[in-house]
Amino acid sequence: ENLSESKKTLVYEELELLVYKWPEMAISRRDKGRRKVLFTELKDCISMMFNCLSNTGFEVSLNVDE
Repeated sequence: ENLSESKKTLVYEELELLVYKWPEMAISRRDKGRRKVLFTELKDCISMMFNCLSNTGFEVSLNVDE
């Protein structure tokens, strides 16, 4: 389905919350030993999600090392 520009903007805004802001908040609340494990798990999940979006026609880019 082709989305209008306004709907694409809403999708991207929600993705930013899901992909960037929520993990940052979750990681900051963990002790140092758990942060690395949680970060690795999130990085793997985020990469899979972006691959799925790419396969549905969204143009996405992601640097999981940042």
